[in-house]
Amino acid sequence: MTFDVHQPIFDDDGQSLEPQAQEYQEKLVELFEQSPEAQALSDEDIEGGWVVMMLDLAKNYIGVSPPQMSAGDMHEILFSLIPRKISAEPDEAPEIIREFQAFWRFMKREFQLASADACLSVLDDEDAIDELQEEMGDADNFGMAKSFFMMGQERGFDMQSEEGLNKWMQAYNAEMAAGTGTPFSLPGERRQSHEDIASRIKIIGAPSQSSQASASLTHTSGASRQSSRQSQNKQKSRMVKASRKKNRKRK
Repeated sequence: MTFDVHQPIFDDDGQSLEPQAQEYQEKLVELFEQSPEAQALSDEDIEGGWVVMMLDLAKNYIGVSPPQMSAGDMHEILFSLIPRKISAEPDEAPEIIREFQAFWRFMKREFQLASADACLSVLDDEDAIDELQEEMGDADNFGMAKSFFMMGQERGFDMQSEEGLNKWMQAYNAEMAAGTGTPFSLPGERRQSHEDIASRIKIIGAPSQSSQASASLTHTSGASRQSSRQSQNKQKSRMVKASRKKNRKRK
């Protein structure tokens, strides 16, 4: 069966059509992993896994599939979303760029996508690796979850395990309750209570890490969780529509 790379994976409101979107992504990644471009990565001892994260970020934060991606989308994923969302060291930047290049060269060869050239124009920039390393190493770029992750890591907690993550959350809550902790605040955001932060924590590990941890620091009722999800979905829909409008202006 021929894979239709142009099949829709979003509804009219910009929400992903699950499980079709997940099946689409899994099949596309499978085809890439069987390609000569992926084999070349293996020959270079590059383990891979970053393409899955790129597709997740494109789907969940920008609202585009690979054929819809623009140079602006690739730039946002590479220099904004990865530094803000993914807990990885700056020295992983060369492998990230190399894997993305291999993926988009595969997409160009296999599907003749115009988006491939657009994305490669960002990735093939001779300064791309240096810029990504700089952005990944700048703590001012870290989102709340990543900052929380890095804070725990600096305190000596094993943030690659669920047990270590839970211990850090318990320690953080205890310090806040005792008044000895530092309230969490990021540039451009109002000061957050530790309860506010708890409901927003989601940590995404780099592909090479043994676990990807998602956690909340407090328990909420089912009704509260449902209300939160509905609010997040509405916000995401607005963000997707705004991003698409911005991309149309770029074109």
